[in-house]
Amino acid sequence: PLRTVRLRNLNINGTGASGSVGQQTGINGIRIDSAAIVYIEDVLVSDFTQNGILDQRTAGGRLNVTNTIVRNNDGAGIKVSPSSGSTKINVAIERLTAEGNGKGMVFNNGPRAMINNSTCSNNLGSGIESTSTAGTTAVNINRSMVSTNAGVALLTTGNNVLRFSDTDVAFNGTGFSGETGTSGTNRITGNAVIGTVPTHMGGSFDLGQI
Repeated sequence: PLRTVRLRNLNINGTGASGSVGQQTGINGIRIDSAAIVYIEDVLVSDFTQNGILDQRTAGGRLNVTNTIVRNNDGAGIKVSPSSGSTKINVAIERLTAEGNGKGMVFNNGPRAMINNSTCSNNLGSGIESTSTAGTTAVNINRSMVSTNAGVALLTTGNNVLRFSDTDVAFNGTGFSGETGTSGTNRITGNAVIGTVPTHMGGSFDLGQI
């Protein structure tokens, strides 16, 4: 009745027995289609042809990811993308490392995500995205590192929200694309292109209900 899923102390590897040695044959490492609450703790997810972690629930819920590594996945390390903006998924991420993926972390179609003490580095595309074709996505980043991503470090589209504080954004292809908000002490260094300059949060910016 609680519809709660707990995954702990697992190594999930997408290379399979078929094909050449080391060939990726797995699709998504962890795919969430239902459940009210999902806990992913102390898990390594690597070498999948699509995403390390994919949350595509059609009903609202919670996703909690702690002490987890998602790496070398062709899609995103973690992607939270419900089918409709009316689906509210609340995401809490603590000490996640997303490295060597096609993209680091993608939040789309209305989730609300808090990222803390995490690293997003060496991804082939963007580092962290806040996007939507339905609903409004809101992402907060705190005390984290977004570095050496070949694409945009922090990317937003439309009216979606991405805020960051006490975070390093360094050595990326482009620092920022779309509107972002910043507070606290950040270090923005060594990006090939700065892109859209972040807005210091203050006044009406902080009063939104997203």
